[in-house]
Amino acid sequence: SGFWCVASMAYWEDATACNDVSPVFLSPKPESSQALMVIKDLTAGSIAGMAGVVVGHPLDIVKTRVQATTSSMRSLSTLGCLRMILQREGAQGMWRGIGPPTFAVAWWQGTVFASYELTFNKLSSANVDEDAARLCAGLVSGAASCFITVPTDAVKIKLQLDRGATESAKSSWCCARQMVARSGISSLFGGMSSCLWRDVPTVALYLSAYSKAKDVCFMLAGQEVGSDGWRAMAAESLAGGIAGSLSWAAATPLDVVKTVQQEAAAEGQKLNLGQVCRKIYHLDGMKGFLRGFGPLVIRAFPVNALTFVMYERIKQMLGVASNL
Repeated sequence: SGFWCVASMAYWEDATACNDVSPVFLSPKPESSQALMVIKDLTAGSIAGMAGVVVGHPLDIVKTRVQATTSSMRSLSTLGCLRMILQREGAQGMWRGIGPPTFAVAWWQGTVFASYELTFNKLSSANVDEDAARLCAGLVSGAASCFITVPTDAVKIKLQLDRGATESAKSSWCCARQMVARSGISSLFGGMSSCLWRDVPTVALYLSAYSKAKDVCFMLAGQEVGSDGWRAMAAESLAGGIAGSLSWAAATPLDVVKTVQQEAAAEGQKLNLGQVCRKIYHLDGMKGFLRGFGPLVIRAFPVNALTFVMYERIKQMLGVASNL
């Protein structure tokens, strides 16, 4: 999978870069090993990502319900949708479909951070301008993430929209098997094109925005980047929240497109980007492309505030410097 591919590529690149191969295997230097650093990035990103999912999942449910064309809640406000879910489905309704994103974000966040840091390090060592290196590293991370996001999001959306006592709601794996049996493997990869259009630029924005915001927040807090203490953690949290909300605000139109495309794919309909956009415009006009904007942006702040501060602190505990 893409998760371990990043680590294995880094390991062999690290090994073959040495003229004398034997020391790589006989007397490694763990802290200087590129492969070990990538594995630590993957670990820190995975733990941080899972924590963010738990915090943000209820508003992710709301976002899906107001975006989906077949949802009876698409005309409700964020608070109205929350109240309706609690009335109809109880508290457990707020956590429907949490399995796929918990699994996916562990892989997604780890892959995004690790591929970003690996790419940024390589470009920096080649004397590429820092801003250009950050942009390119973000684009690479965004593309890599889509191969994890699309199939797990397809299952998550199906579960979030399945409010009855159907078999597909029993487990993520059961739902995935039923989707494949009903509509083929392509039902898990519907929305890949819209996901690439959404995630490649927005992940680049997400990580670049965090880097810039972190510098500003640390300056305002009177702290050095990489320092300890609650002020430093507060600066990292604030920068993460700003980066998350900004990137999701920019991603909302294509997130609507992806949700509708995956909703159709789950029912066996294969719609291209043009067809999905026409369907959204026909139903709601231009405002249809901003459905879910509120819950997306609100959810993004605490989720990413927690994700970034945990990532930075776990990396510090593991003895690896952050390039974010």
